[in-house]
Amino acid sequence: MQDEPVRERSRWLRLGMVSLPIFVILGVVLIVGPGDRPPDAETVMANAYQAAMEAKSYRFSGTVTDESGGVILERTFEGEYASPDRYQVMLTQNGLTSGFLMIGSEYYTGGEYPADYPGSLPLSVSNRALLANFNQENMFGYINELTNIQRRQDDQIDGVSYLHYAAERDAEKQIAEMRDLLAGTRDQADIEDLAEHLRLITISYEFWIERGSYLPARMAAEASFADTDGASLGTSKRTIDYYDFGKPNGVDAVEADGGVPKGWWLVGDNSNSPQPVFSSGYSVDIDRTDPENPQVVMNVELTNSWTETLTDVRVTVFTIDPTTFGRLVVQAEPAATAPIDLAPGKGESYAARWRIDPDALASDPQLSKTLASTSVLATFILPVGEERVEPVPPFDTYPPY
Repeated sequence: MQDEPVRERSRWLRLGMVSLPIFVILGVVLIVGPGDRPPDAETVMANAYQAAMEAKSYRFSGTVTDESGGVILERTFEGEYASPDRYQVMLTQNGLTSGFLMIGSEYYTGGEYPADYPGSLPLSVSNRALLANFNQENMFGYINELTNIQRRQDDQIDGVSYLHYAAERDAEKQIAEMRDLLAGTRDQADIEDLAEHLRLITISYEFWIERGSYLPARMAAEASFADTDGASLGTSKRTIDYYDFGKPNGVDAVEADGGVPKGWWLVGDNSNSPQPVFSSGYSVDIDRTDPENPQVVMNVELTNSWTETLTDVRVTVFTIDPTTFGRLVVQAEPAATAPIDLAPGKGESYAARWRIDPDALASDPQLSKTLASTSVLATFILPVGEERVEPVPPFDTYPPY
């Protein structure tokens, strides 16, 4: 029942907002003082992109405010980068701070977590994708997807004057890139459907650029999302400040050789794809016994793929309420009496149930949007007594948090 085009759409929608470009430079359209005139737009953009990509280190911090249906979600974050492959991000939401760290191919997590997250490593699922949004390629690579670039009056940040620009997301450039990427892997009808959804996202930007060096100081963006009838689905606003380019920072000083950095948990290694702990299957049904309160029923079948017995195996489903866009955490119930121990090759069935709004179900009867926003985690205990959390394919994406 999984809708692959919808999952692909979800990826590109995230690219539209999550992987936001940091800055855009454009040609001067205003007369400025002698010696203060930047080059033309193309030259400024090339110089700025090169300067940012050649930076050996930098820090950044920002805020994100999402609104949909009157529900507002606010997040703050700060992070560091050190060449060639070190990133650290601290994300705060609802008063809780979660940390993500990459050193070479090794990935770590740490921080505080909600009580309804299972296990000691509740955010270990595909956080590589979250962290990747802050690397140099994603931070600076989208300057080629902008249009309607305009110079504004120079502006100050903390008493320092910066070049100030505005621009808009160029949807057609992003769609052309998407078509090239998916050509031959998806039906043409699905690709065109995804293209139409990308056209429903509007993003406007402002950029503050340092004179001379062309390094970015600040990026502000505002996105609006609409359905196919033009009705608003919500907005997202974010501001990111960039600073301390080329200066030593904390992530550069972290040493992981010979042990795990203090305060962090080793989650995995990006250099290869480890054998999955479980093989799995799933089905999703709708229980309409009460028409006013329909229930989504997700059945998950887990089989132990390891050579060791796993004890106290539990399953938790994370999803998004399509009406309020709030986070839902559902503990799946096993078919047998808990606790469940799985010997090698043995399996167990789990079922998770949650209410879905009748109007949301009517607009998405195949639950494509729901499945695209759903993650499933399995929590279990290893023979050495260590508790571990693993994603359950195909729902092995970053949990909505």
